[in-house]
Amino acid sequence: MIKNLILGLSLISALFMPVAVSAASVDILDDVCRKQPSSAACEDRVGNSEDNRQNPIYGPNGVITKIVNVLTILVGITAVIAIIVAGIKFITSGSNSQEVTRARELIIYAIVGLIVAAFAQIMVRYVLDNVL
Repeated sequence: MIKNLILGLSLISALFMPVAVSAASVDILDDVCRKQPSSAACEDRVGNSEDNRQNPIYGPNGVITKIVNVLTILVGITAVIAIIVAGIKFITSGSNSQEVTRARELIIYAIVGLIVAAFAQIMVRYVLDNVL
């Protein structure tokens, strides 16, 4: 059940990835700012090359970067707590094989969650640095 849910969510999110990249690559103000760079719409516009580092949306201190960092920290804290709880269950399970199996599965899921969070962080950083 959990595997099917994870697979379904992965497939659904993979379907929307090309749409997000295509939408992010469109600059709707480009023609306007070329013709009249001093217009009100272009005065506070962040440039496309050197000024990307100061972009309030996806720069180093941008909203997307902060949200991804907070979510990664939350996933990390949750995974560490899950590993601790699973370790305690593993120790206190005694000879009950079902409890040992549940504790082992919880540890595996927590480690997989940490790996997924790390790869998500790497992918977001790559996209923000190289694509956008």
